[in-house]
Amino acid sequence: MRVAFATTDLAHVNAPPLSAPRLVIHEISEEGSHLIQAPEMDPNDTEAHLRLLGTCQFVFAEQTDAITSALLRRLECDVLLSHRERPIAEALDGLVARLRGQGSRWLRHREREARQRAIDNPQEL
Repeated sequence: MRVAFATTDLAHVNAPPLSAPRLVIHEISEEGSHLIQAPEMDPNDTEAHLRLLGTCQFVFAEQTDAITSALLRRLECDVLLSHRERPIAEALDGLVARLRGQGSRWLRHREREARQRAIDNPQEL
């Protein structure tokens, strides 16, 4: 499952999802996580942000608004605000731990969706 982090410093969740200067993308599973990419983004290029976030199941962000949330939800990418101003590593550790343990239903459901999406559309990876 792919997750994104909206950041300004590559270490903390501290930017809005559609104007972040960096989007850090990780692949996570029960085995752990690994960095996919962390491209510099033009904060004014919403389309580029949407294209990249459309490959992710979640984006951790500092803040969002209703329009941004709706746009991302259409792409099946949920905005999570639970780790505002906190380290990206902390969020990754928490997600992996939840997948290894009982995990919550919504997280397991999203992981299954991500696997199916990868099977159905391998070119998106």
